[in-house]
Amino acid sequence: MRKLFYLLTACVAVGLTGCDDEAGPDGNYGEEVPVYFELGTISLLSDPTEVYPLTIDPNAKTDTTYIYSYTERDTVFDADGEPEILPDGSLNVTETVIEYEGPITARYYVYEPVVVKSEMAEYMVTLNSNSRWTVGKLIGSAISCPKLSGGGDGYTQFKLNLNRSTTSRRRSIAYIYSNDSTVMHKLTFEQKKKGE
Repeated sequence: MRKLFYLLTACVAVGLTGCDDEAGPDGNYGEEVPVYFELGTISLLSDPTEVYPLTIDPNAKTDTTYIYSYTERDTVFDADGEPEILPDGSLNVTETVIEYEGPITARYYVYEPVVVKSEMAEYMVTLNSNSRWTVGKLIGSAISCPKLSGGGDGYTQFKLNLNRSTTSRRRSIAYIYSNDSTVMHKLTFEQKKKGE
């Protein structure tokens, strides 16, 4: 009976002192793994062989460093070394805001417009990632997204309504970003004019 007690005690001790860290995307524990998050291809949902190229806009700024700030507060002393007291009875304190660049650089990818047909259609965008991702802001009344989030490699899809205009193309924009906001993609769909 005593051996059974020691065995159970040892099992409980091992369970309580187990690894506190969660495994990273590559299965390693306790290591910081950088987020990668890339768009793969865009294809027509009804015909996956109809693929649209993705080209990064060479004129767009793509990297941003996070700026952090903190406030330094310092008590003002008089010539005798005593803290200065203001007329309202509070201490005279100076405040200085210090700004500095953080260790994180966010990547922002802007793609040239993807020209698609004017008809109503759904488009699938494949994603390659080691993190969770979200479709954020959608700009334009013609665009909707039935799959707003996911994790790891996967896909999302966008539905574009019919462009009835015979005189102008219509643009719709989608932002897709990693959950920690260190990677963001701006994707623009440009629908052709009706009959073009």
